[in-house]
Amino acid sequence: LAATATEFSNFAKISSNSIEEVNIIERLNHCVELFSNEQDVTFVKQYKSSDTFNVMFDKDKMNRVFINIIKNAIQAIPSDKHAEITIGIDQQNEFHIVKISDNGSGIDSETQKRLFEPNFTTKSSGSGLGLAICKNIVKNYGGDIWFETQKGQGSIFYISFPKNSVGK
Repeated sequence: LAATATEFSNFAKISSNSIEEVNIIERLNHCVELFSNEQDVTFVKQYKSSDTFNVMFDKDKMNRVFINIIKNAIQAIPSDKHAEITIGIDQQNEFHIVKISDNGSGIDSETQKRLFEPNFTTKSSGSGLGLAICKNIVKNYGGDIWFETQKGQGSIFYISFPKNSVGK
């Protein structure tokens, strides 16, 4: 109950920002490092750590988005399968696009329809606010989050960051 109350509180505070120039690669590396002690998880980075993809963003909120997506990716992989999380970044027009994919079970069609709804969860624990909060954070900066999935193959989450984002 306390965790749910905290999530609701964080959801309500989504508009307070500490905007600064943030290197997306540094944030990705930081967040991957947080999961470095996970058993049976391999991270494949499809970028160079020396690359620079800067945006004006709130660093803590960017961390929150990446941590949530990575954690969900790990949890989507059956316990009897070695987890492989692949992370890449591309540029498309005025956006940097981060791609986080897993080799998990994929997302069924009913869940796909509700994935970003507040209070929707497929887990026995959790508030169901994580992806809704992530989507709101990124949209407040002019970006978006979407996914592709194949049942039994895994999912890919895309997070777009405008190159000239200032946030709201």
